[in-house]
Amino acid sequence: PRNTMLLVSDITGGKHRTATICLFEQFWSVGVMLLPGIASFWQSWSQLYLAISLPTFILIILHRWIPDSPNWLLEHGRIMEAKSVLIESTKINKNTFLQNDIDLQLKTASQAEMDKVSEGWWMIWKEKTAIKNLLRVHLAWSIFIVVYYGMLLNIRAFGRDHLTMNTIIAGACEMIGTFGGLYLIICSNKKWFWCGLLNIAGGLIAYIAWIIPTNK
Repeated sequence: PRNTMLLVSDITGGKHRTATICLFEQFWSVGVMLLPGIASFWQSWSQLYLAISLPTFILIILHRWIPDSPNWLLEHGRIMEAKSVLIESTKINKNTFLQNDIDLQLKTASQAEMDKVSEGWWMIWKEKTAIKNLLRVHLAWSIFIVVYYGMLLNIRAFGRDHLTMNTIIAGACEMIGTFGGLYLIICSNKKWFWCGLLNIAGGLIAYIAWIIPTNK
């Protein structure tokens, strides 16, 4: 799936590329919403695990019809194959416009990619600004992951009697949040402001759980 996202991001641009990357996570949200319905057919965890995992074998069958990334093709000197993928994408998007020197551009881009010297992973530690940004991103990402999966995997704490509905609501809220984030990314110039504001609001809402009385 991640490779598919990279492929789609390669053959799209502008707002369409932003929407593609943001809305890619909707597949996960739909899966969360469908999980209670799938679980209702199997009582055994082993059977449920197989029911969730086996459909992924369909991707193996479909893999032969999924084209390679144009960037990857150019990196390996397969210019004509990259051109065919781009032509096919323009037809699907109902845009038949291609620049007259497309062959020259692809050849130049391919040569530049093949001549590029790959740098080791340690290069990211040579610039102080890059180190600071890297640490900030990893800190924020780790917090988001812990909070998200902590809530999703412990959703039974909201009550086992309403487990199915709570799971569906969790998936629906994620979909709404993704569409809301996409709207702010495209239509707002203060992306970091909204990012910080929404995270602060989410944290304050989470603290409300402390004042909710527990049933004894």
